[in-house]
Amino acid sequence: MSESLKHARELYAAGDFQSTLVAARAALEEDGADRAECLREMGKACLELGLPEAVDHLQRVCELQPDDASAWRDLGDALATEGRLAEAVRAWETGVTLRPEDSGMHVSLGHAALATGDTDEAMSHLKYATQIAPRNRSATLSLVDLYREHERFDDALGVARAVWDSAPDDVLAGMDVAELCLAVNALDAAQEAYERLLKLDEEAHDIYARYGLIDVALRSQDWARGSELAAAAARVDSSSRTSQLLTFFADRAFSSIEPSQTSADVGAALVASQSGVFALPALLEPQEIPSLSDVERSLAEARFEHRRMHVEAGAL
Repeated sequence: MSESLKHARELYAAGDFQSTLVAARAALEEDGADRAECLREMGKACLELGLPEAVDHLQRVCELQPDDASAWRDLGDALATEGRLAEAVRAWETGVTLRPEDSGMHVSLGHAALATGDTDEAMSHLKYATQIAPRNRSATLSLVDLYREHERFDDALGVARAVWDSAPDDVLAGMDVAELCLAVNALDAAQEAYERLLKLDEEAHDIYARYGLIDVALRSQDWARGSELAAAAARVDSSSRTSQLLTFFADRAFSSIEPSQTSADVGAALVASQSGVFALPALLEPQEIPSLSDVERSLAEARFEHRRMHVEAGAL
């Protein structure tokens, strides 16, 4: 490899795509230049820069090295960027024929199938991608979302559990497991998942795992447990959402008290904390009691917020 081509690759690795293009062009002009590799670097740089010349450069690489799976993958990416999806699919299909275990191209083919409405083809590629690369987040997220969209919650849960087993520190995988357990009404499993998330997620986000546990209590109609969890949440979070949940559960808990219960029974059911015992009414400001639909909507919004935070953090 020439020093000029080596320099172009270093610039690409450093994210300086404009300089990569200049260096690769210079390398191409040298005597004895490796034309395919110079064109590859030029095409990849143009792709990153959003220049349409990427397709021409990468097509020439495929002509020079027709057995190079990576060249067909890059060409497919460039064609897709230009909106030439049918041509991109043909390039990726050539690539996976040469390298069947390339999970990235299977994901690309899966997404292309989704774009054309071929759900079965999309599932086939995405499922295979998750089998050969369980930590490929694009594949697993897409497959879980696709299963969820078609209300195949058990299939979605199976994929999410496999991902979390292979990557136990993956908060998004844990969120998928917890939420899908709720979807199939596996409340004990959902509680276990949220308890894991409470320990796993960063401290600034732990309120969302607490909301998940409260959601389990809501679905179980365990008002005393929900009151206990909402009171604990209120001690670490003063948002209107937490206050709303505390008000709702306290009202339901008090409403469910049987006349025959003693004050000791009531106290045991309705008060708890890590550092002492607090009566729930003392934590509440006078306010309107929220409806069940209000609480369900608030918890759904919390799930969405939590997921968005982690997706955005992962994209940085």
